[in-house]
Amino acid sequence: MSEENIVLAETIAAIKAESDKPAPVEKTVKITEENKEAFFKAFLSDTPYIEKIPLFNGKSNAVFKTLNIEENDVVFKQIQFDQAKGIARSDDSYLIKIIQYRLSGCLVSVDDVLFCEDITVANHVPNKEDGTTYLSERMKVTQKWHTFKLGGITEAFNMFEAKVRELTKEIFKESF
Repeated sequence: MSEENIVLAETIAAIKAESDKPAPVEKTVKITEENKEAFFKAFLSDTPYIEKIPLFNGKSNAVFKTLNIEENDVVFKQIQFDQAKGIARSDDSYLIKIIQYRLSGCLVSVDDVLFCEDITVANHVPNKEDGTTYLSERMKVTQKWHTFKLGGITEAFNMFEAKVRELTKEIFKESF
């Protein structure tokens, strides 16, 4: 068999192996009436929307809250501090840092244990000299976790954010 035929056979085998893989499962955001009610109450009372996201089929959980405008502004202040220190200069690292800081600000608890309850926007003034905010201090805690734990919590956070986006879209529907 010629070298060209070997390469062609290997390519066909790789394509066949790839096509035999199951299609990725699309994750749909399920909005319940309870979600709508909690979101509506949070909206009217100008309080964070809070939701417990089950992990491991409910054996574990993570609770997240929405950020207020001040907390969200701190995300970008922290990014500015990072960029001044040479951190988060590329588009990819910039986006990753935004997700990490938002997760650190939105995470309320894991398995009913409060997360960094003593490190809040109210008790940590941004320090331009050190380049720190309450979010960088909270993120230091997540950086000590094992990769798979941070990955799982990040996935739960992404689900929470997707649900908040969907609930926000629901505001304009007559059926809300």
